[in-house]
Amino acid sequence: MTTNTDLANHALALLGELPISDIESETSKPARVCRQFIQSAMDETLRMGRWNCATERVTLARNSTAPVAGYDFYYDLPGDFIRLLEVNGEQYEDSSEFFEVEGLKLASDEDSVSIRYIRRITIGYADGLLANAMAVRLAGKIALPLTGSEEKAITFARLFREALGEARQHDAQESGTGRNPRWQKVFSRSRLLRARGTGRNPETYQLPS
Repeated sequence: MTTNTDLANHALALLGELPISDIESETSKPARVCRQFIQSAMDETLRMGRWNCATERVTLARNSTAPVAGYDFYYDLPGDFIRLLEVNGEQYEDSSEFFEVEGLKLASDEDSVSIRYIRRITIGYADGLLANAMAVRLAGKIALPLTGSEEKAITFARLFREALGEARQHDAQESGTGRNPRWQKVFSRSRLLRARGTGRNPETYQLPS
């Protein structure tokens, strides 16, 4: 899938509907319904994972307006921002820094803020399993307004959870060591700690190649 029309047609096919020719210009009901829900289906799917193909790093620009209270600075988040992953090199869930996301701004006391985040992407940037999950999400959203079937909407909500889980699993296999807890990295690099864990002499213990 490389275009929004491809994505829409994938979702329509899952519902047993005929394809459309152009999601942007076509006036048929399937095209109009797909056009209404496609961006939300993509954004919601992106927000539910830590997708390698949608990950970006950036140093934020400081906003000229400061918060009224609580923090010293506002930093402008990118316009394609979907989900925060890291702040100044630390995963946001375990960050030692204090901050809050407020709309498209990040409030912080830090003099400089760099983030790693999930960005909004076009379908052409999505890997196959992520694109499939987006199509299943879209199918679930358009099932009721297009077919009138509440049963199909419920079915595709379940199928989406399965497609999302499969996509996450395979995506995580290509994430390297960036998501490992810091203590695991320290342990893996420490001859002394690894030797203690195995009962060997730290002076002679060699790290595996």
